[in-house]
Amino acid sequence: DPLKDAKVTEGGSSSDVEKTYENPDWKAVGTEQTGEHAATYDSSSQDWAEMLKAISYATGVSTDNMTVLWLGNNGSPQDAKGKILDKTTGDKYQVTITWVDDKGWKPTKVEKLK
Repeated sequence: DPLKDAKVTEGGSSSDVEKTYENPDWKAVGTEQTGEHAATYDSSSQDWAEMLKAISYATGVSTDNMTVLWLGNNGSPQDAKGKILDKTTGDKYQVTITWVDDKGWKPTKVEKLK
């Protein structure tokens, strides 16, 4: 469980956040992309697949088991935020990820939504 070792705080960036999880040990998930990177919000792109991989890694929800409610820019071409639904439990998570050159997307924060 990736959230097990994370630091947990009550509440978060908005009123619909129940708990916030942060873990400095989270790693970038690796990438098959080469060259200069800019986030691509096209659901058929390699970048999108790798963003979902990072979200899955951070939450423990497999990509087969998640519904992507929203995935988009978080302030810069190398920062993204996704909102997902765990189809099994009904839990909703908001995950902030950042791009690490040559290493791929790295989760920085998971917020469990009410």
